[in-house]
Amino acid sequence: MHCVPVPSDLIGPIDAAEILHVTDKTVRQMVKRGELTGYRVTSGLTKVSESEVRAHIKATAPASTELDAHIRRIVDAAPALTPEQLERLRALLASPKAA
Repeated sequence: MHCVPVPSDLIGPIDAAEILHVTDKTVRQMVKRGELTGYRVTSGLTKVSESEVRAHIKATAPASTELDAHIRRIVDAAPALTPEQLERLRALLASPKAA
């Protein structure tokens, strides 16, 4: 049996899920698929490294130019707004709601 160095920034699946904007079940599936490294702690729970979770986001995020192109395709495919819709949108963006 060999020991593996355990990262000092371990977090639970729920915290990792919040960072990734997924469910904790998805985080557990990611560990099972090998997308994230899971570490069993003394309580028997599986935790993951926060820095590995954040690195996963950077590694899997689309490049800015790809994202811009994707957004442009969506905007181009949308129907044109009517003058009334444009005015309503301007009004919504111009004045924040009073608290």
